[in-house]
Amino acid sequence: MSRKRLNVDWGQAEGVLDLNPYLKRYESHLIDIGLRNSTVESYVWLVKSYLEYSQTNRPNTSDFVDFGETLHKKNLSRSTINNYSFAIKKYHAMWGEQIEYTFLKRNDEIPYYFDEEDVLRIFYVVHNIKHLDVTDHLLWLP
Repeated sequence: MSRKRLNVDWGQAEGVLDLNPYLKRYESHLIDIGLRNSTVESYVWLVKSYLEYSQTNRPNTSDFVDFGETLHKKNLSRSTINNYSFAIKKYHAMWGEQIEYTFLKRNDEIPYYFDEEDVLRIFYVVHNIKHLDVTDHLLWLP
């Protein structure tokens, strides 16, 4: 029986970027620096979308700026954009590169809370009150 050689090209297909090896390396890097599993999963997912956008495993600063602009155009929340920035910064740090970005501060809006009167009205309509001293304060409400 004669042996036949297989003519197989084990290299990457032309024009197709396989991001999996780089994402695995990034995942290992994040685990090595001690991030929680949920953070690792989130950062890998965020960086995957960044690498897919830039179409390279080694994006540069202009790619980061362009990607940030697309995030702003999508009207994403400030915390979401910050999370992307944190993940991308750690990806570049893995390669020994430093990338600068502006941290987006949260809005200084005061969130809506119930005032004292609203809380008392809630207790007034609840019939299964465990603490009787609260009901003493409810007697003046209609």
